[in-house]
Amino acid sequence: MFALQTSGFPKLATRNSKPFMVPFCKPSNWLVNYATDLSFFHAISFVSMAKSKFLLGLALFALALVFGCCISPPEPDESHITFEVPAQLLEATVGQPYSYSFCEPEAARSGAVCGGLTPATNPLGGRPPYSLTYGEGMHPPGINLQLNGLYEGTPTLAGSYDFNVCARDGFGTQACQPVAIQVNPAPPSITVEPDNILVKAPICFNKPCTVSTKVLVTSDVPWKISFNDGSAARTCYDTVAEFSRYWSICPPSGPAGQTEVELSTMVFGESTPDDMEPIIDRGSLWRIASVDNPDDYYTELRVALQLSYYNK
Repeated sequence: MFALQTSGFPKLATRNSKPFMVPFCKPSNWLVNYATDLSFFHAISFVSMAKSKFLLGLALFALALVFGCCISPPEPDESHITFEVPAQLLEATVGQPYSYSFCEPEAARSGAVCGGLTPATNPLGGRPPYSLTYGEGMHPPGINLQLNGLYEGTPTLAGSYDFNVCARDGFGTQACQPVAIQVNPAPPSITVEPDNILVKAPICFNKPCTVSTKVLVTSDVPWKISFNDGSAARTCYDTVAEFSRYWSICPPSGPAGQTEVELSTMVFGESTPDDMEPIIDRGSLWRIASVDNPDDYYTELRVALQLSYYNK
């Protein structure tokens, strides 16, 4: 008899206080339990055991060895890839950066492919590493899918897009999943150029004169001057005729598109003495905002007047 003792093997019987151990490998548990229950563990001695019961137990024990040792466990299925993605990705917005990873965890996409340097948990199966590619469907322009599963870019066209993403292993086995993404239009844009102006005033001692400059407002939506701070502003009036120190804004509102706006004021007998620092006057901050959503979409314009030096 073999006297090999391996951890986890059941003890069969004892003779002269020396254990007989099951050789080879650990058999199937249910067969061993039943066989030993019928024959060995309930046996006080071989003499007192009924022959039929002993033979039956011996036969079952032999079957346990066959099923537990001779039949190899099945090989892992390398022909199947498990790949899971959300049916609806997070929404994107035109003109704003977007990023998502189809490869998990994040460390698994540190190389050129998914799972090349660090094992991936998604995708899983097959023979890694994996390459992530587009399948059928239309994907949004501006967002690109890299082989390592990183899906990033800046979308350029709003709309709803449906397409497939496929994970392929080194032997060509692949799994594809449908994906949907909503790209929203860019929020309204309002800009003004230039947005910070210092207007230099001439010396006007004999009569009042107008000082003016122009800015270009570019907006996706109708706009208006909605806020001012500092020197007051009025809309489209003759600064010289009214002899005023206000700024004139003309026009004070406009449609979507580009609009040229003139800013003007009046000076008369104003200057900077040659022994002083330049005098900055009529500093003002204006907000050019959307008509419908002035708190959400706006830009700001700063303007001031620099008085020229006067040499006595």
